[in-house]
Amino acid sequence: MKVTKNREGIQYVSIVEGYRDKDKVKHRTVKSLGKLTDLEAGNPNYLAELKESVKEGKFQPEPETLFLTLDLNQKISAPLQNYGWLLLDEVYKSLGIASVLSLHLKKTKSKIDLNEALRLLTVKRILDPQSKWKSVQTQGDLFGDFALSPQEIYRSLDTLSVLSEEIQLQMHHAIAKQIGRTGALVFYDVTNYYFETDLDDEPVE
Repeated sequence: MKVTKNREGIQYVSIVEGYRDKDKVKHRTVKSLGKLTDLEAGNPNYLAELKESVKEGKFQPEPETLFLTLDLNQKISAPLQNYGWLLLDEVYKSLGIASVLSLHLKKTKSKIDLNEALRLLTVKRILDPQSKWKSVQTQGDLFGDFALSPQEIYRSLDTLSVLSEEIQLQMHHAIAKQIGRTGALVFYDVTNYYFETDLDDEPVE
């Protein structure tokens, strides 16, 4: 219970709720009850009784309500879209790859959005590995505004291949800055392949 006074000296009564915002304790109004003089006019013990009511939990914040109307006779035409890919997109953005691609486009007359193409291919490769053509055909599954054609994707590949080392270097710098990687010691994995067969090897002379 809280009693506040305005500039004219009029006292108002309200019910407030305390909550923590980071390291600070703040208050929000649960219910405004009006002028104290009006409330005590018919009951001089109003404040004492109000305190007891508050202790008993009779004043609780009203839950937030969302009203939604559905037409059950209308068919659902919009496909379900993947929103979770936006988490991967934040990681992609944090690597600063777009800066490398943007700098390259300034030097050329290409109108292909290399960053959009690489974003789509990267996310699709992680979430649902498939062909590049299929990645374009299913780009509508991702929430957002992807509108790339197969021609744009295929035409971007040569440029992305040329910029491969620059992109990797930019990623290294971004990761080193974010997590403190030094690169003083690097392990390079060279995997060996071999094949087994039930047939004996031919004798070597």
